[in-house]
Amino acid sequence: MKPAGYEQGKRYPFIVTLYRSGDYFLLGASGNENPIQVYAAHGFAVLSFDVGRNRLRKDGHFESHLLDWASPTASLEMAVQSLVDRGIVDATKVGLTGLSHGAEILEYAISHTNLFQAAIESGPGARDPYFFYMAGRGWHGLFAKWGLGGWPEGESKKNWQKLSR
Repeated sequence: MKPAGYEQGKRYPFIVTLYRSGDYFLLGASGNENPIQVYAAHGFAVLSFDVGRNRLRKDGHFESHLLDWASPTASLEMAVQSLVDRGIVDATKVGLTGLSHGAEILEYAISHTNLFQAAIESGPGARDPYFFYMAGRGWHGLFAKWGLGGWPEGESKKNWQKLSR
């Protein structure tokens, strides 16, 4: 969404909302926490980025699960670069928001790229090693399916480091 009073050739600060858009696009994206129209009314260009459904992947295979964060991040990089190249977005003023799985992608994106100058997440992303320490058995089972079974300083350390940088 272009900002109100958009002027061609002027570069605008940019906000990306992550996770689901669908029926929620103009209501604030997932969780109704990001007022896209309000951002645009106050001079921001906004991209509501729907990450889609999780792909089929093999339980316990870390590299296939890593794509759940790496693939949307690569797409974000391309989207931001496209808007910068088209003269719409100021590359020095790019922000990111995320809720739930969007928070996981946010965490991955800010730790694996240099695109974003600001980020706000709603709730911790479950891919954070700290979350592993705080989580119970149910979550530990999910982490195992992701190929992150075990404590971050144990046998899974290399996978945790690849994910968390």
